Amino acid sequence: MAEPLFILIVDDSPAFTSRMESILEEVRTPYNISVLSTCGEAKSFILNSDPIPDFILLDMNLPDGTGIDVLNYIKEEGKKSNVIVITNHSNNYYRKLCIELGAEHFLDKSTEFTDVPGIINQYLLK
Repeated sequence: MAEPLFILIVDDSPAFTSRMESILEEVRTPYNISVLSTCGEAKSFILNSDPIPDFILLDMNLPDGTGIDVLNYIKEEGKKSNVIVITNHSNNYYRKLCIELGAEHFLDKSTEFTDVPGIINQYLLK
């Protein structure tokens, strides 16, 4: 049997992370989840994680930085992960910047967060 997917959620809202964990039950394969709430925690985790998470669900607004800081760090470190930015700051400027920095998807937290299991399930079909 293949290793379970490894999903990292980086968001400082316990209500959102709890809801996301519930929604991820729709993923069609076994998975493990880790939840972090700050930019610093995410950077340290990404640096020391072996393997790096298959998916990183990343908020833009973190207590000690931004999702852009995390995306830059992932890129600088040469890490490969499927990043899905999920944010309340879903304007076109941030969308374009996050995609340029390596995010595969950019979702509006208020209306599109339920798309995450479908995105992951599509990845599994590749």
